Amino acid sequence: MLTLEELQEHPDFRDECRALLEAWLRWRGDRLVPLRQDIRPEDLGANLNRVSLIEVVNEEQIVVRLESSLARTISNESWKGVNILDATPPEDRKTRVKRYFEAMNTPCGTFTRQRTIYEGEIDLEAIGLLLPVTDAEGALPRYFLIALSPITKIFRHKEFVLKSNPTAHVFQYLDIGAGTPAE
Repeated sequence: MLTLEELQEHPDFRDECRALLEAWLRWRGDRLVPLRQDIRPEDLGANLNRVSLIEVVNEEQIVVRLESSLARTISNESWKGVNILDATPPEDRKTRVKRYFEAMNTPCGTFTRQRTIYEGEIDLEAIGLLLPVTDAEGALPRYFLIALSPITKIFRHKEFVLKSNPTAHVFQYLDIGAGTPAE
């Protein structure tokens, strides 16, 4: 578990994640979670291309609603409308669903380090920051903004076809003011 203060001192906390956190804190103001209507993408500046919006529809569907241009560039395919559980290895699906639902029900964020495996020449490792967003005051957040900061250098020698998107191998819940689930 990390607090917002601890996150900002974390050695893996990168500028792309910092830009999302700073904007998210402005958008939420004195609320626990910002409203979706308060999101101003322009506040992310040059880091907008690193941020995606995910919707937790139900335990069978966790859908990319707005894809980062980084994800599009790496995979050379659109992620918009994709159920990320379809790209999750069967043995990781239960864990991924559990983490999203715990982050939604608490609510809290997450800070991760994850590998995404592509056929061909690359296993992309990235730092991720996931922060909740809600539709209405007092409602559970079913949307999450996620900023990705690649660690692996990206080589674009050919198109990469997504092979597997396992759950994060380093995972911490982020306390945004309501505590965190037991890890």
